[in-house]
Amino acid sequence: MKKSSIIWISIAFVLVLMGMISLIGLPIILVKIIDSKVILTPDGESYRLWRDLPVPIYLKFYLFNVTNAQQIQSSGAKPELKQIGPFVYRVNVRKDGVNFTDGYQSVTFNELMTYHFDRQLSVDDLSLKITTLNSPLAIAMTLMEDLNPMMKIMATVLIRHIDDDFFVEKSVEELLFDGYPDLLTKLAPLLNPKIPYQPSFGWMYKKNDTYDGLFKVNTGKSDIKKVNAIETFNGQQELDFWSGKECNTFKGAKNGELFNPIPSSDKTLLLFRTNFCRVLTLIWKSAQKSQYGDLSVYRYYPSDNTFANSSDYPPNSCYKPNKTRTEVKDFDNNELDLKTIINRLENLIVTNDSDIFTLLEDTYMDYKLNGSKYFKNFTDIDVHKKYREFPSGIFDLSACYFKAPVYISNAHFLNADPYYLQTVSGLKPDPSVHQSFLDIEPMTGTPIELQLRVQINVFISSVANYFIKYKNMPKIHIPVVWQEFTIHATDELAKDLHWKLTGPLLITTIVSSLLVAIGSLTLLYFFIKPVIKRCRNLRSTDSLMIDENPVVDNCDTSALIDDSQPTYS
Repeated sequence: MKKSSIIWISIAFVLVLMGMISLIGLPIILVKIIDSKVILTPDGESYRLWRDLPVPIYLKFYLFNVTNAQQIQSSGAKPELKQIGPFVYRVNVRKDGVNFTDGYQSVTFNELMTYHFDRQLSVDDLSLKITTLNSPLAIAMTLMEDLNPMMKIMATVLIRHIDDDFFVEKSVEELLFDGYPDLLTKLAPLLNPKIPYQPSFGWMYKKNDTYDGLFKVNTGKSDIKKVNAIETFNGQQELDFWSGKECNTFKGAKNGELFNPIPSSDKTLLLFRTNFCRVLTLIWKSAQKSQYGDLSVYRYYPSDNTFANSSDYPPNSCYKPNKTRTEVKDFDNNELDLKTIINRLENLIVTNDSDIFTLLEDTYMDYKLNGSKYFKNFTDIDVHKKYREFPSGIFDLSACYFKAPVYISNAHFLNADPYYLQTVSGLKPDPSVHQSFLDIEPMTGTPIELQLRVQINVFISSVANYFIKYKNMPKIHIPVVWQEFTIHATDELAKDLHWKLTGPLLITTIVSSLLVAIGSLTLLYFFIKPVIKRCRNLRSTDSLMIDENPVVDNCDTSALIDDSQPTYS
C-alpha cells in the first residue's frame, strides 16, 4: 500500500473517532456548561436574570360581590356570590442589598415588591363598588374567643356601640391597596397586643412598595441542586408558625424565581411564598411543549394533599398553629387594671373616636363595681380553646395573621370537600381556570410559566350568634377574593433560551456527523479501491477470449441470474 494511502486512511480514522467522541461526549459537556451558567455568581448569566427578573409579572384579583347581604344577616340565607374581575396589577420585583457570603456559597437580599394598576387589562376601574364581608368585624369576633372576661366585655360593648353590618360596600381600591378607615382595625391591638397598629383595613394595605422579607439562599456553587434554595428567612433557619418541626423547615424550597436543572427522576419540587407562611409541594404531571418559544417543559401541580386536613392526610397534623407564638399571655389573667387598658388605648384613640374611650372607661368601672354577673350575657359567650379542624379543601392561616380567621383554598373551592360548595352559591370550579401550575425548562431549571391561584376565605365565628343583630349569621367560610400570581417568559426570552439549549447541540451534531460521514466514506473508498481496479483490469481482457469462452465476469453479476444456458455446436 502506498504511503499516501496510509496517510489518508489514518486521517479518515481520526475523523470518525473525533466525530464519535463529539456525538457521545457533547451532551455531557453541555450539561457542565449549563450548570456553570445556572450558578448564582456575579458574572453568571442566571444571576443577571435572577436579579432583575426581565419577565412580565402580574397579580390579578377577582372579588366576590355578595348579592343578598341583607338576607344573610337577617335570616341566615346562603350567600349568593358573583365574581367580578380581573383587576390586574403589574408587579415589579427588585432585589436590594445583594450580598454574597461564605465564599460565594450564599447570597442575601431584600426583595422589594411594587404594584401598578393596569386598567387596560382590567375589567373595570378601581372605583367600582363591591358588597363584601365586613372582615374586621368577623376577625374581631374570632379574637374575642380567647379573651378573659373583662376584655370580652370591653369588646362586646365596643362592637354593640359601633353597630356595623356584617357586610359593607367598598370600592375595589379600598378593599385592596388603599384600605378604608375602620375603628375595629384601629382597636385591634386592644384585643391582641401583638397586632401592629394600623388605621385602615385592606387585603393589600401597606403592601405596595414594601419588602417581602430578608432572604438568604444558596448559590449552588458547591452543589447545583441547591441553587436558590432558601437557607434563612428574616434571619431564621425555619419558620415558627406551626406546631410540628417538619412543617416549619424550608427543606431546600425555592421562591419560584429559579430552580436547579431537573433530572428526569425528580418528580417533586418545593415552593415557598411568604404570604402562604409554608412550603408547598409541587408534583410532576407531564412533559409538554410550552406556548412560549416552543420550549420543552415539565409541568408541576400542587400536591393533592396541600389543603387536606390531618384526618385525610395525617402528615398535615403538624400544621396546627404554634401555641407559643399565638398565645397572648397577659390575657391569661382575669383582671386587667384601668391603667393597662388606658396605655393600650392612648395611641389608638383619635379626637373623632374619643367617645369610645369614655364608653370603655365607664364599662370598666361598672365591671369593677358590679362584677361579671352584671355582664352575664357578655361573659356567657362560648370560648373555643381547641383547634377546629374543617373538611379538607382549606388551609388555616390564623397562625401567621395574629389568629385572624383567614383560610386559603384553591379558587372557587376547586378539589375541596363538596361541603364548601354547598354553603355558598355562584362558584364554578374549573381546573383550566382555577388550577395552579408551574412549567419549568428542565435543563436549566428556568421557570417558563407560573400560575399561582389562591382564594382568601374568612370564617364566621359562633360568637356572632351572641349578638341579637347577628344571631342568624351562618357559621361558614365566606370567599372574599381570589388572586392569580402570574410569571411567564417573554417570547423573545424563551426563543433565546431555546436557541442556547438547542443551537450549540444542533451545530456540533451536524459537524460531528459530517466528520463521521467524511471519514467513513474515505475509509470505504480505500477498502473498495482494489476491487474497482481489478474490475477495470478484467474488462480490458481480449474480447475474442471472452467470445470463445463465455464465463461469468468477476465484476459483473448479471450472468449469475441469467436463466439461459450456453449452446455449443
